[in-house]
Amino acid sequence: GKYNADKSTDASLHDSLDDCFSCRRGFYADSAGMAECTSCVAGRYMVEFTDGNLDSEDDCTICGAGTYSEYQNSSACHDCPTGTYLDDDATDATEHNSEADCALCPSSTYSPSSGATSIAACLTCASGRVSTEGAESCSVCDAGTYVLNSSSCVECPIGYYAPTAQIDACIECGAGDHTKVATGATTCSACDAGSYSEGAAVNCSICAAGTSSSGRASVCVECESGKYSDEDGSSECTKCDGGKWSDTSAASCSSCAPGTYSGAGAEVCTDCDAGKHSGAAASSCVACTDGSYSDVGARNCSACVGGTYAAAGSASCSACDSGYYSGTGEA
Repeated sequence: GKYNADKSTDASLHDSLDDCFSCRRGFYADSAGMAECTSCVAGRYMVEFTDGNLDSEDDCTICGAGTYSEYQNSSACHDCPTGTYLDDDATDATEHNSEADCALCPSSTYSPSSGATSIAACLTCASGRVSTEGAESCSVCDAGTYVLNSSSCVECPIGYYAPTAQIDACIECGAGDHTKVATGATTCSACDAGSYSEGAAVNCSICAAGTSSSGRASVCVECESGKYSDEDGSSECTKCDGGKWSDTSAASCSSCAPGTYSGAGAEVCTDCDAGKHSGAAASSCVACTDGSYSDVGARNCSACVGGTYAAAGSASCSACDSGYYSGTGEA
């Protein structure tokens, strides 16, 4: 536990045991005749000492669990930092000679206290919070993300959204809605009238001519017979005008043929009654004039032949009575 560092330069310094000095704190002399004391190695420390009694490495105490010392002749050990722990309890100095000996708390856990002695000090992050290895605290994921395994924040994929961070998965944007952005969406918006989505959509699709949709539609609806839409993106179908007709899914209406007619919104055109006629695209039929007639579905009326007659709107001509006559086309 003592030493004498003089190298035989003065005999008076070597003539008494009192010429040997006690090792100071952090050092020891484990054999007789030592010219210098040995430092406590990193991983050990010395707090209290008694003159002349520091004669063994055991006088240097190994740092305990949760602590380390990086330097020789230390008088104290340092606590492992927050987010770490060291569970070796003074059995091996080489396990306590560097901050790197302090193990990191696993991802999804944290430790707010220094000097932790066990992995049990690494606390699990609350639901919706995340951490990486060695964390002092857990973080909250942003809107537009979800928490993966309590260890990372992941952006919502295409067609999904999160108004606040979700657990394990974002919310699917339903049919009739869209996210507007490819990833990281925080909201889901309704499709405008004239468009639609089938779900998990970034953008809404435009309805084709011959179909229409109201807002937040999951499909475009075919125009009914008698209606049409002539532009893409229509919010409603329009009735065909009188004199026209349409089948389902029509982008335009067709004109009624001569001899037929229709009112507004017609699925088919109707033949004119006998005694009437019409041209193309007629919304009504016109009665034949005096002296003419027509069959069903006539585009023109025919003049009565001589010896016959007809009043307006007649389906046929009648023979003149005895004693009477008529020329062609006379009433």
